[in-house]
Amino acid sequence: MQTKYGKGTSSETFIAPYIEGDGREKEALRSDKINYITSWKSTGGEIRIYLLPQYNVQIDYLDEANREVYENEVVETEND
Repeated sequence: MQTKYGKGTSSETFIAPYIEGDGREKEALRSDKINYITSWKSTGGEIRIYLLPQYNVQIDYLDEANREVYENEVVETEND
């Protein structure tokens, strides 16, 4: 991914009782108490990779043509 799209933007969010650097990252992941995500943006869209509990990986792709449709659906759902 990095070769084609460059360095992605990564974030991790820990949920109590886990904190960054406590050495229990694997336990937090198994317990669904941490969220890891890396995303890459390009002119055609966005790719996101999530590390999920039990070491599963989810890959999402949202192209620019459908982003507007998706965002409108989200707004409509929130207004219902």
